[in-house]
Amino acid sequence: MKFIGVVLSTVGISVLVVYSIYYTLADFFNNATVPTIIKVVFPMVIAGMALLLTAAIREKMSGRSRFRSMSANDRASEETEANDRVVVTPIGPEAPARSARVRV
Repeated sequence: MKFIGVVLSTVGISVLVVYSIYYTLADFFNNATVPTIIKVVFPMVIAGMALLLTAAIREKMSGRSRFRSMSANDRASEETEANDRVVVTPIGPEAPARSARVRV
């Protein structure tokens, strides 16, 4: 009973969403006040976002990752490679005249 309710709700919401998107886009593209450049660029942006989402999902599902074949030590060194040096300025009477450079 619960499963049937979830299925019916999901199908009903999906139909309403598709219906509203269809008529919104039909109105958008048939409206003469919308500039032609916007009518051309809008689908390009949507297609680009869909391709990026598809690529991210495919990469996640296939398990490919830059860090997958690295050991934990290699990952840590690569992640901190850009921040090799950090300037530390001690506060207090024992502070040296210049800043000390410390490797993270």
